[in-house]
Amino acid sequence: MAMETLREISVRHAKKQPQQVEYLTEESPILAVAKWTPASHDYWNAAERITDIIGPGYVKMNDELPPVGVSSGMEKVDLNILGGEMEVPQDTAKQFGGAPAYFAKKQQLILKKAGNDTELKLFQENWRAYALAAKNAISAGGAGKALNTILCVRFDEASNIGLYNPSQFRQGALLELEFLNNGALMRLKHKPYEGVNGYAMQLKGAFGWQIINPKTVSAIVNIRSGSLPTEIMLDDMVSNARGTNRNTYIFCHPRALTRFINPLKTGRLHTAIKDKDMDTHLESWNGIPIITSYNLIWNGEDAVAV
Repeated sequence: MAMETLREISVRHAKKQPQQVEYLTEESPILAVAKWTPASHDYWNAAERITDIIGPGYVKMNDELPPVGVSSGMEKVDLNILGGEMEVPQDTAKQFGGAPAYFAKKQQLILKKAGNDTELKLFQENWRAYALAAKNAISAGGAGKALNTILCVRFDEASNIGLYNPSQFRQGALLELEFLNNGALMRLKHKPYEGVNGYAMQLKGAFGWQIINPKTVSAIVNIRSGSLPTEIMLDDMVSNARGTNRNTYIFCHPRALTRFINPLKTGRLHTAIKDKDMDTHLESWNGIPIITSYNLIWNGEDAVAV
């Protein structure tokens, strides 16, 4: 099945609550462009990792042909649960016109926070960590602390893709909503309302990320003032991920763009007397879109060996 964004998945499956994906991605621009595909099973995915390819060779006429083939192994990727519980005391629910109205109002803030957290997790714990483990990172030379990362991510249907439970859209929503205790009054269990009578509901969905090809994610790490990425580093980062303008993005913090990448453009700008505006902002690098997010860490990483 083709790769899709969360918005495209929502259009097809989550027609009863399309606002859920809007809330998730409203302030998470990297999550908005990430690509996803259904897992092979509800809570895990079976993937084939190619380990070796023996291609055809040239032989003389009438000679025996050499063997060809592909060696592979199976990988199992478990999905994680994205979700949580919301509670409201009985008196507060009455003020909002009932528990359903209260939960609907709070859902936007909760999903927005979930989108922010998911975006940071994908950047740091999935893509960046994998690039370092796969030795597909370039160091800008910074040492100590207060360092930064720029990532290049190429989405691939088989080897670098988000996964979701294909059976979780029975309610027509990205995350299933379910009232606890059948929506009846109950003793709440979470602070600050622990022990108070009220109502509770849960949001729940199964998602994961699969990376099994080291040539789909690359990074420039150890970046700081005085240890800046060069044009060659950026070009090599894109090449290391086999980047194309069809399915590849550069991800970084907005300040990383303005301080580390944009200056590579300003050095080439020429102005004339009649110029009234100077645009120093880059939206792509040789056709590869640059997506920035305030959810990422700024000046908060330790030096790593590459």
